Amino acid sequence: MRLEKFMQKSKKSKKKQINHGLIKNSLFKIVALLLAIGLNWSGLLAVTETLAYYNDQEQSPINFIASIVDFSLNSQADFIPAVTPDQAADKSIYLSNDSGFDLQHDLALSNFTGDSNLCDNLMLNANLGGTNIYSGRLLDFTFTTTTLAGSSSALLELEAFLAEGDEALKNKTCNFNLHVLGWQIDSAATGQGFTDDEIIANSVSSGDWIIEIPPTPVATGDVIINEIMWMGSRTDDDHNKIGDEWIELKNMTDQAIDIGQWLIANARNNGNDLMIPASNSIPANGYFLIANNPRDSANTLIDVEVDEVNNSLELINDYNSNGPIILKDAGDNIIDQTPPADDSNWPAGANATDKKWSMERNLDPTTGWHTCDPTALTFEELTLMSNYWKINAQNYNCGTPGAGNLSVNNLNLPAVLTDNNPGLGLLELPTENLGENWPGNENTENLNENRPINDNTGVEEPAAIEESSEAVPEPEPELISEPEPALEPTPVPDLTAPAPTVIPTD
Repeated sequence: MRLEKFMQKSKKSKKKQINHGLIKNSLFKIVALLLAIGLNWSGLLAVTETLAYYNDQEQSPINFIASIVDFSLNSQADFIPAVTPDQAADKSIYLSNDSGFDLQHDLALSNFTGDSNLCDNLMLNANLGGTNIYSGRLLDFTFTTTTLAGSSSALLELEAFLAEGDEALKNKTCNFNLHVLGWQIDSAATGQGFTDDEIIANSVSSGDWIIEIPPTPVATGDVIINEIMWMGSRTDDDHNKIGDEWIELKNMTDQAIDIGQWLIANARNNGNDLMIPASNSIPANGYFLIANNPRDSANTLIDVEVDEVNNSLELINDYNSNGPIILKDAGDNIIDQTPPADDSNWPAGANATDKKWSMERNLDPTTGWHTCDPTALTFEELTLMSNYWKINAQNYNCGTPGAGNLSVNNLNLPAVLTDNNPGLGLLELPTENLGENWPGNENTENLNENRPINDNTGVEEPAAIEESSEAVPEPEPELISEPEPALEPTPVPDLTAPAPTVIPTD
């Protein structure tokens, strides 16, 4: 018993010793572990950079950049204005490289529509960035290759114009597209790799124009000086218009003649030349009237439109002082002229108190000049001439401004009539030269019925002559040249009036 108790007691004591040793060993291990961790943590905190890694560097100098190839085209207007033989049309286009790297590009035209004839006759000048890159036919345009830096732009300036001025090209339109093909630099071939093809539409229109035919060179005598009112005019109430002067030219050909910048020598004050402004012409077989006053001026008595008003026109009554009137073309070639000035009298014309009669060219211009003679006109011709003059200028003036000459050269009159050289007396005029409607001829009654009365004479129109045996006989031709025997005066019109209405009395 005692032994068993001892043994049991001994086992319990041994068991306590074993448990105590285990606890002690565990505490030792824990302390050692904490010490190791503390020491290692301090070491880790002291490490600032860890250089332990794998390193491999690769270089590839000729790689394509994986990005966007992008061009853009901008233009505010199409080709303007319309092309004509004298006018070109322009258009400006901005080429922009919207990529972040340099690109190459070509330019080309395509898809031509509209009038093929106009497209075929259009020429093109092209400037890129201020440098000319093309001059030639529109249809042949091409341009390769240039570089445009990344994120930059260049101005493309286009000028279209006509190769010829054919009338068939008027009012037409030519349409076409402009292509800009861009691609990466160092591509294996043009347009390879990443590319961008931009297109902009264009239209060129033609306008309207006049086809000018080069004028036929003007020869001497193609245009003549046809009539000159060098003495001025006079009203029916006896007021002189000394400045009412004019010069009439006549086209002797069947074609219009450009007389722009022609000169008329000695037609202005101080003997200066008068220039006809540009863009003036005379129609075929027509007339051109130059005067110093327009039709509606109170300073002129002519009642026709004036082609060229030049208030510097001034002619001197003394022909020596004035000098001959000389017509010159734009090349200073003499086309026509009046006779040389070797006398104070003009070659023809009347300048008397009651006579303001123009200087007219003969029907055959090569034969010279004559004085406008109302006594040589028929009733119809006198009526026609009265239309060229205002209502208060019917008695003293003779001329046909802007129209053909009506009178013929009366060989019985001096070339120039003045107060000192009045010509034949009233009763000495040969009636056979006065025309069929003058008194003494068959239509006397019609003449008296239709002719206007001279309001300034104070003499009433005589009654129509009755047919009777006592009628005034017609003068026999042989008596015209014989002053004796004296005959009863045959009723003859007053030279001062275009419409004779007064029968003179003793």
